[in-house]
Parts: sequence; structure tokens; C-alpha cells
Amino acid sequence: IDILITIKRPIVKKINYLAIIVLIFFFNFIIYSNISSGFLFIIIPFLNSLIGSNLIILFNLMLVDKVYKWVKINLSISIALSFIFSIILYTHREVYSFYNNNEMISFYILPEFFYLKILRYSFKMIILITFIIIFYKIYHTTNSNNQYTDAIRKWGLRFIYLIFIITVNFGIFNLINHTLNGIELLKLNLVITSYFLLLNFIYKPSFFKFQTFNYNKLTAFNKTTSILINDRNFTTPFFTHHFYLNKDANLERFCKENDIEEKEDFHDLIIIKFKMSFNNLVNKYRVLYFLDLVKSNKYKNYSIDALAQESGFNSRHHLYKPFKKFHGGTPSDFIYFAND
Repeated sequence: IDILITIKRPIVKKINYLAIIVLIFFFNFIIYSNISSGFLFIIIPFLNSLIGSNLIILFNLMLVDKVYKWVKINLSISIALSFIFSIILYTHREVYSFYNNNEMISFYILPEFFYLKILRYSFKMIILITFIIIFYKIYHTTNSNNQYTDAIRKWGLRFIYLIFIITVNFGIFNLINHTLNGIELLKLNLVITSYFLLLNFIYKPSFFKFQTFNYNKLTAFNKTTSILINDRNFTTPFFTHHFYLNKDANLERFCKENDIEEKEDFHDLIIIKFKMSFNNLVNKYRVLYFLDLVKSNKYKNYSIDALAQESGFNSRHHLYKPFKKFHGGTPSDFIYFAND
């Protein structure tokens, strides 16, 4: 959910994340609900296949920004086989049974119906092999020109590795889930792998933490680009010369005054570096400048409107929203307590 909120574009990745969240929630609800209904357990393999397929598509989009044709074919076959498997279970109730240890219900295929086990493992193996091939392709693909793409790639590869282990473990536990030890091992496996997946989400790349992140603009940050943020074209004019105090301070004027032609690429670099847009950066430092003025004896008798204009705002009304956003409270309250 954290990633879903953070990612702004493209919308296809947001939809993919949402689909995975819903499927995993439903899958875990079935596992831990202790419902022995045959229908619920029948759809688990199909859900499993959908989750695996969605994850593969997501990793393709994240790491290479496209879904390979062979991946689409593999996943279509896997989903079709899992659907056939679920239909067989639904129409032939005699082929499966349950094992209940009063804490968790385990679903398993009876030994005499071994051909169904082969079908069950066939669509799982397709997903597993697809994961392995993708991992191999991405692992041997380097992109040293873009540190952000590299960070996403390394983060995604950790997920692929973890999900590979989970898929293998579930395949093994499916063979022994008709025993008490099998159920306990399955539960332990869920806890451990979920813990490591959670850690990987928590320690995601730092640039995922601002809501304007856009996958589509990663190409703007290639090291081969001619645009870079440095003292000459940004730090000195913006901070040292107080560009943000100009009442008509905007990105277009800044780029024009500092001979920056690639305006959009430059703005993307600012977002990555400061975790906010150029306009928000201007307003933030105007607010900070306003706070310094209030604390200064030289401006002690100035009105809020005068202080706002000294700080680059057109009027006191243009000050209130940025003040609340970057400081909190109201300017009048701050002045009152500062003077007190």
C-alpha cells in the first residue's frame, strides 16, 4: 500500500500493485480463515497463479519497462492450467481432502490422483522457470548510466529471489501438507518469508519516499545527460543570491537566467534531489526566510503583509498555505509567540 500511494506514474504500475494487494489479501484470508469449504480451497491454486503472474509482470515493468512476449505466453499457459485444475477440483470433489489441526486447515490432493498433482506442479513450474529466466536476464543486464534504475533493479532482484524461495518452499510443503508437521512447517515458512518481504519493502530505495516519483522520467537521470545540478547553475543563484525572494520566481525564469535549456530534465533532477517540485522549493525557502525576519529585531514592527512581501510572496494571503505546509500553524501565531 505504501508503494501504491508513492508511485505516481505510470498508471499501469499502480493498477498492477493494487491487483497484487487485493489478491494477496484474499489469499491470506482464505488460508487463515479456517473455513473448510471446498470452493475456497479450490480457487487457491488459481489465486496463486494470478499472484505469481502479476508479480512477474510487475517486475518486468519495474526493471526493463516492458513485458516480454514469451513471458505473456508463459503466464497465459500457467493461468489456463491453474483454471483447468480448479475446474476439475470443483466438479470432482472426491479427489481432495482436508487436514485440520484446530489452528490451520490444510488442503491436499489424495495420493491416488497423482496426475492432478502433476497438473498442479506444471503451472507452478512454469511460473518458477519464468522467474528464473527473468532473474538471469536482469542480473546480467547492467545500466551504470542511471543510479536510480540500478537501485530499482537491485531492489527488484531481491524480491525475485525471495519469491523464488517462497514458490519452491510452497511446492515442497504441498507434498507434506497432509501431516501435522507439514502444516507447522508451512506456517513457519509463511512467517519467515513474510518478515523478509516486509524488510525489503521497508528498506526500499530512498527516492520512493516522495509522492511525485514517476517511473516514466527515470531516463532523465542518465549520467550521460548534459544536465547536472551544481553550484554554478543552482546552488549559487537559488540559495546564495536568494532567487526565491523574487515575486515572479518560477522555473522558466530560473532556467532562462542560468542558461538551462533542458527545463523538464532539470526539474526532474530537482525533484530527485530535494524531494519536491521547484515551486514548493521556492515556497519552502520563502517561509524559512519569513521565520528569520520575524526573529530579527530589524523587522519587529513590520506587519504580516510587509513581512510576506519581503519574503517574496505577493501578499499575506499567498503566505498562509505554504506556511501551514512547511511550518504548521499560522504566521500570526508564530509572530505572537516569537515576540513574547
